[in-house]
Amino acid sequence: MSHFETTLQLKTTILNTSFQLFDYITTRPHLFAIALHQELGYPIEFMWNSDFKFKDESAPRVVLIHAYCVLPNHQYLDARGYVSHDLIAQEKPHQHAYYERVSSKQIEELTNLGRLYKEELLEIDSLRDFIKEHVHVYS
Repeated sequence: MSHFETTLQLKTTILNTSFQLFDYITTRPHLFAIALHQELGYPIEFMWNSDFKFKDESAPRVVLIHAYCVLPNHQYLDARGYVSHDLIAQEKPHQHAYYERVSSKQIEELTNLGRLYKEELLEIDSLRDFIKEHVHVYS
């Protein structure tokens, strides 16, 4: 995918959501990864920071840094399309980062615990429609 396509897509509002593609790279990547998984069957991987401290907290906590899907040929997909693991690590550098394959059930449990943003009504369906519309970017 060219830089032009990436820039164009990042400004695109996702069908029936109030979010832009950029939100699915920054604050809501797990939701896009779920939609990719449901639509195309790719496994989901999370990048965690095991030593994150919010300004008002003294104790570190584990927080999600990024979520994406892993293809059989070890390529990676996020809301932008194909990305390299190096690019992900470069964009989101964290000294205490670790990577974990996660299931839909684990994501549901993390969401119920308040560790991940919940999907808005029909958000995943809208993301799946977006992926279908732009399948040339995601397959």
